[in-house]
Amino acid sequence: MAAAQADAPVGSAARLVAVLYEDTFQLIVHKGSSIRTFADLRGRRVGLARSGGQYQSFVSVAEHFGMTPADCTFVGADDEQADRAFLAKQADAVFRVRALGNPAIVDLVRHGDVEFVPIDQAQAMRIKLSAFRPSTIPQGAYLGAPPIPPSDLVSVGVQRTLHATTRFRKRAETPSRFRHSIGVTIRFSITRPLSAQHRVSEDTTKTRSRTVRPAGPAATQMRSIE
Repeated sequence: MAAAQADAPVGSAARLVAVLYEDTFQLIVHKGSSIRTFADLRGRRVGLARSGGQYQSFVSVAEHFGMTPADCTFVGADDEQADRAFLAKQADAVFRVRALGNPAIVDLVRHGDVEFVPIDQAQAMRIKLSAFRPSTIPQGAYLGAPPIPPSDLVSVGVQRTLHATTRFRKRAETPSRFRHSIGVTIRFSITRPLSAQHRVSEDTTKTRSRTVRPAGPAATQMRSIE
């Protein structure tokens, strides 16, 4: 059982169990930067690890704007290193594919003088990348006064999806640790807050903490695992 961006390859053995929430493409720069569009990243240092779903999303957007990965210098082996480099002015921008209100992005806003850059043409990107969809970073999403961003910004979004493997067909073939993780993962995905602004009470969490059995093909998959 694993969560993945809808635009990331998950393998032929994976089956969709649920759509969890939307991840939004977020391009963050230092305040006053001359980077005003995604295309302005050409020749710049970008805080982003060269692996994983975020990197693949970046490459897809770059290709849409006539760029290649060679047009940028990537800084950081992971998000944490990239964020530190950005705050130390060793990177000109940070690119993230995360839910709005992501704690790491909140920290960047809190500790750095930053701006968000719009990423437009999402509808055009859908011609080749059907998983992409128009999204919006609302005014004040990260700070209310003064608002950050100062106005609604267009961007691109992808769904965060939950997948299960078809590798284990019989209960006897399924490790007990794996069977246990299925119920835990689904309960966690349903009850966990998506951001600091969407916390739920302990009582509500307990009420909702039950195994979810999807309908259709996903239900068949769950039965085969159990």
